[in-house]
Amino acid sequence: MSEVKDEKTFNTMRTAVLTAYPKIFGDIDLASEIFFSAIKLAVDYGFSFRPSLFVADLAVEIEARHKAVNAALESVLTDKTLVIELGAGLSPRRAQFAHTDYIEVDHSPIVDMKSRVYRELGHTEFAKDLYAVDLTDVKTFRDFIEHTSKSRVFDRVIVLSEGLFWYLDKSRIHDICSVLNTVLDGADWMWLTADSPVDDKNYAEYRKVIVDSADRGEQKPFRSYAEMCAFFEECGLTSTRHRLADCVSPERIYSGKLFAVPDREIEERMNKYADIAILKVVR
Repeated sequence: MSEVKDEKTFNTMRTAVLTAYPKIFGDIDLASEIFFSAIKLAVDYGFSFRPSLFVADLAVEIEARHKAVNAALESVLTDKTLVIELGAGLSPRRAQFAHTDYIEVDHSPIVDMKSRVYRELGHTEFAKDLYAVDLTDVKTFRDFIEHTSKSRVFDRVIVLSEGLFWYLDKSRIHDICSVLNTVLDGADWMWLTADSPVDDKNYAEYRKVIVDSADRGEQKPFRSYAEMCAFFEECGLTSTRHRLADCVSPERIYSGKLFAVPDREIEERMNKYADIAILKVVR
C-alpha cells in the first residue's frame, strides 16, 4: 500500500485526478477507465476528495482541447516520431497513440499511480514508458533528455504539453527550452502545446479550482499570444497558431451534445479557452 508522504504530493495527485474528471463526459477512449481506476487507488494513497471539487463545467473545453491536440499531433507525426508528453498526468492520450514511440513524463507520485492504473487495466506495455522527472530541476531534466535521445531511434521529436504552462513560471519554461535546444541540437524537433493564450482569455472558475488544488498559485506566464511568441523567439523557436475549432469540429464534441450545448456555443467556448501552438526551431 502506498502512502502520500507530504502535502505537495497530495496536491499534485489531486490535481491530476481533478483534471481527468471532465474527460469522462466525452467519448475519449480510456478516459473513464483511467479516471475511475485512479479514484479507487486514491484511498491507498491516504487521501480523499471533497465532492465540490469535482465539476463538469469545462467538459466541453477540455474535451475539445484534448481532441484538438490529437489532431495537431497526427498532422506532424512521421513513421519514426518520438513523442515526449510533459506533465502527462492521467491523460489517456498514450493509449490513443499506441503504435507511436510515446513517453509520458510527470512527478514521481503521478507516475506511480498511473503505472498502477495501466497495470490494473491490462496495459502494462504503456507503464514501461512512464518516467518520473521533476521539470523544475534542470539537471534532472537534462539527464533525462540526454538518456532518451541516446536510447531511442527517431527522425523527429515532438514535445507535447497540455495545461503545463499554468504551473510553471517563465524561467522554468526557458530552462526546458534551453535543455531541448542543447541536447537535440541538429535534430528535427518541435514543441506542440495547448497552452497558447487566446486574446480574450476566459479565466473560468474551474481552472482556478484546479490550480488552487495544487497549492501552486496560477502562474499566468503569458498574457497574450504575442507575448508568448516574443518569449519563444528569444528561445530560438517560431510559433504557428491554431484555434481549437480549426483542429476539431464542434460537432465532434460529445460532451456538448450530452449537456445540450448548441454547436455555436461549443465553438465559442472552444475558442475562448485556449489555442494550440506548434513551436519549431529557427533554421
